[in-house]
Amino acid sequence: LKTVYGWNWKNYTFTDPLLGVTKSVASPTPYQYIQLVKEGKGFAQHVATLDQAQAGDILSWWTVGSDANDHTMIISAVNWNSGLPYPSQLAGANPSLAGTTYYEVQVIDSSADLHTADSRLVNVNGSTQHIAGLGTGLIGLLVDANNVIVGRTWSLPTSNYYTNPAAWLNGLTSRLRLAPQYEFVIGRMPVLP
Repeated sequence: LKTVYGWNWKNYTFTDPLLGVTKSVASPTPYQYIQLVKEGKGFAQHVATLDQAQAGDILSWWTVGSDANDHTMIISAVNWNSGLPYPSQLAGANPSLAGTTYYEVQVIDSSADLHTADSRLVNVNGSTQHIAGLGTGLIGLLVDANNVIVGRTWSLPTSNYYTNPAAWLNGLTSRLRLAPQYEFVIGRMPVLP
């Protein structure tokens, strides 16, 4: 973001939610990006719902109170045709998730871990290799009836939702990270001159 937008993040002070102090940093961590978005610093807008997200928006999440599982990525596309209603009628389903919908979202990020359909799996001399770093892949976002993000998965369930719904639900449940333990924030970048 610093390279593309020419920003000096040191120009933006914010309240660090872990340290409880006002500070600025040269290279914000994901939870700090969340705070910058929430405080309206360096971002044009806080995008409240997934249906308002656009390609190029920044998605960040963190485990509230810890920077151990935070991540920031760029939304490339939301596959609105991929929407799957949470199968709350199945055994083992979380009844509090009734009425939510799960969407595939293509993201651009830098990570040592793979998403579904990750571009970091490349053919090297006839063998598929995982090359860590910048790439694209699919994550899943679970939204409520108002399109507010209530959960995320790093990768998609591998079972078919229609032919094996119980296995799909198990795959989702094992990957799903939910609010309020996690916080999810989308920030809109300013228009480049």
